[in-house]
Amino acid sequence: MTPLLSVQDLSLDYGPAREGTVPVLQGASLSMEPGEIVGLLGPSGCGKTSLLRCILGVPAPAARIRCAALRFEDRDLLAMSMSERRTLRFRRMGFIFQDPAGRLSPFRRVRSQLRDMLPRAATRADLLQALAGAGFSDPERAAAAYPHQLSGGEAQRVAIAQALAAQPSLLLADEPSSALDTVTQRHILDLLLRMRALRRTAMLIVSHDPALLAAIADRVLSLQAGALADYVPSHVSHPAPPALTGHSQAAPLLKVRHLRFAHVAQRLWPHTVRTTPILRQVSLSLAPGESLAIVGASGSGKSTLARCLAGIESRYSGEILFAGAPLDPPRSLASRAQIQLVLQDTVGALNPRLTIAEILAEPLRIHARSRGTPRNVDERIGHMLAAVTLPATCLTRRPPQLSGGERQRVAIARALMLQPSLLLLDEALAGLDRALQDSILELLDRLRAQMHVACIHFTHDLGRFLRSADRIALLHQGDIVECHPAADFVRLAEHPAALQLLHAILPEPGRP
Repeated sequence: MTPLLSVQDLSLDYGPAREGTVPVLQGASLSMEPGEIVGLLGPSGCGKTSLLRCILGVPAPAARIRCAALRFEDRDLLAMSMSERRTLRFRRMGFIFQDPAGRLSPFRRVRSQLRDMLPRAATRADLLQALAGAGFSDPERAAAAYPHQLSGGEAQRVAIAQALAAQPSLLLADEPSSALDTVTQRHILDLLLRMRALRRTAMLIVSHDPALLAAIADRVLSLQAGALADYVPSHVSHPAPPALTGHSQAAPLLKVRHLRFAHVAQRLWPHTVRTTPILRQVSLSLAPGESLAIVGASGSGKSTLARCLAGIESRYSGEILFAGAPLDPPRSLASRAQIQLVLQDTVGALNPRLTIAEILAEPLRIHARSRGTPRNVDERIGHMLAAVTLPATCLTRRPPQLSGGERQRVAIARALMLQPSLLLLDEALAGLDRALQDSILELLDRLRAQMHVACIHFTHDLGRFLRSADRIALLHQGDIVECHPAADFVRLAEHPAALQLLHAILPEPGRP
C-alpha cells in the first residue's frame, strides 16, 4: 500500500550560512498510512513544530531545508508550486497551531473565521455543530465572540473546530490539548478517534504528555538530536517538592473579598447592552511564600481572575488587599513591580521586534526610578536564563524564532527579573514538556524558600498540582467552590465539578 505521507532524510537549519546555521532536523524520516495516528514527543525546542511546518509547506522564513523526498497522497510536495500547496493545505491537510490565539484574526467573529473552512453549502446549523463537536457547551455564544473574548482553552477549541471542518485526510496537531482541562481533553480525544473511524483521517500529534499520546496513538516517536526514533517510556519518578509550612499562621500577603467581574458588550444600532458575568463573589487569601493552584475548566474565569489581580482589568467590584493595603486602580508602578503576571499567550505577550536580551532588560528599564538599576544587567539576565534552562545564544534571537516552550520560559524569566513578592502564572507550564515543568516548579520552590515569593497557578492540570501546590482551589462558573490543602483535596472534595476532574485523572473512579 502506498503511504499517505512519506518524509525521507529531512534536514533543517536556521540562520544564514554566512553567520553560522543552527541545525534542528538531521535526516528525519517518517511514513504514515491512511487512518494511522502517530504521536511525536521531544523536549522543548527540539524541532517538533518545525517538522510539522515543513510537511505543511510553511517553514519559518530563516529555515534552510534539504529533503530527499516529501510525498503526500503519492504527490511530490517539493515539486508543487506555492498555489498548489495552498490549495492542498486548505482541502486535504488540517493544522492545529500551538498558539491558536495568535492565528485568529482579532477583527472577525469566530463564526466568520470558521465559515471560511466549511464547505460553501454548509448551514448555520453545521457551523454550530462544528463548535459543539469541539467541546463548546454554548456554541451560539462562541460563534458570536471575537477572539479576545475567548479564554486560551476556548481559542484552542476554535482552532480544533477549524482544522476538522474541512474534513482533511491528514491532521497535523501541535499541542492540541495543552490549554484544555482533563475533561475537555477526553472529549477532544474521543472526537479525534471518531474522525479516524468515520473518515480514516491520519493524524500526526505533537505533545509533551506521554500518557495522552499512549491513550490515542498507534505508535509514538521521539525527536532527539534532530532524528526520529521509536519512543521508549521512562519510568523515572519525580518526587514532589516538600510543602512549605506555617502559611496559615502568617499574615496574608493577598486577600480578595467578593470580587465580581462582568463582560459588557454594546451595539450602537439598534442600541443594546449585553452583560455576561465572568466572576461571581470570588474570595481567597494567600500567605507569603505559599503556592496556590486555582484549577478550573476552560472558560471558568481563570484568566480573567489573573488579570484582575494583576491590575490589567480595572472594571471589577469587590476588594483586593496586598500586604494589608487596598489595591485600587490605577495602581502605582511600585505595586505593579511586586505582582508579576505570566500570560498564557506568549505570542501576544512578547514583542516580536525585540531581541530576548531587550525583552529581559525592559522591566529593569521601566522600573529603574522606583527600584534602582542593577549594576550589571547582563549578569541578572544571564542568571535568569540559566534558571529557566535557556542557552545564552537565545539572547540575540527574537520571539518568532523560538519554540512555544522557549517563549514560555522567556516570559517566566521576564516576570522574575524584578524579584516580585507575588507571581501569577496563567497556564505557564502548559506548553512545556514534563522535564521542563519539573525544572520550573523546582525553580519556583527555591524562590519561595529563599525570597518568600508567593505563587498562584491558574491551571487546568489538577494532577500536576496535587503533588506540587500547598493548596488547591476549584474555580467553577466564576465561583470558588472548593479550597483545600493539596494533600487532602482528593479526600475532601465534594462539588460535582471537582469529582468530574478527579474522575478524569484518577485510575479508579472511587476515592482512595
